[in-house]
Amino acid sequence: MQYIFEILKKNSKYKTITKDLERGIVIKKNWEGLFGKLASELKYGYLKKGLLVIESRNQMWVNEIDFYKNDLLKKINSLFARKVVYNLKIVFGFSADEVFTPTTKVKNTSISLHEKVLKKIQLKRKAGYKVCKVCKINLTSNEICVLCKIKTNRPIR
Repeated sequence: MQYIFEILKKNSKYKTITKDLERGIVIKKNWEGLFGKLASELKYGYLKKGLLVIESRNQMWVNEIDFYKNDLLKKINSLFARKVVYNLKIVFGFSADEVFTPTTKVKNTSISLHEKVLKKIQLKRKAGYKVCKVCKINLTSNEICVLCKIKTNRPIR
């Protein structure tokens, strides 16, 4: 990887890309200092032309971090001599090779999507999840899944 980076760095056509890669490395090295306890819940996505994309394992953090965006931008830019990150984008998602359950993380790129889904269902059942009593499709930790509660206007717990 270092060899490719050096080749790109020598070509002025790729100046923006190499600058973003260098800045991304600095951000990754200081990840825990920037995000503290949240560092384990967030994953560096990429930096492109001043936009820092961060992945979150939890939908709640997407909204929460958006609330503190300006403070985080100041903290991130303090790592550099000038302002290099102009905007943050927090996305809910995982890497393609990761499947998360409430208690277990399964990482295996050699199995098919179908096998990953079956494994996730199996892990959820071991964790005590049951089939929804209304739709009889979704696995849920309650008697009724969130989708069915929304359809029937029941309060979500």
